[in-house]
Amino acid sequence: MSQTRASADGGRSPREVGIEREADELVESGWCVQAALDRFDQPGPFADYDPDIYATRKGTARIVAVETGDAATDRHGALSDAADARDADFYVVRVDDSGRRVEYARNFE
Repeated sequence: MSQTRASADGGRSPREVGIEREADELVESGWCVQAALDRFDQPGPFADYDPDIYATRKGTARIVAVETGDAATDRHGALSDAADARDADFYVVRVDDSGRRVEYARNFE
């Protein structure tokens, strides 16, 4: 399934819906969130790749990549390395065609 396929949720792709859901969940849990969405501050690049979400709370940090489908991408390795260099955790969140989380993997390689 394409990451750019429009969903029933405002014409956004499943990936965009997934980013919003994950970012909102982190905010509700007390995290300070930067996300690749218009209503959030944008996360800066890490190792030449932009994470979908960068979140911090009480001295801890998370770098999150939201994906559709199964394939690992080049950015996963680069973002995982960037997370290690910043003493942050790296997560890959896989979403279905509706943008709902189907897998949540920590420190995915």
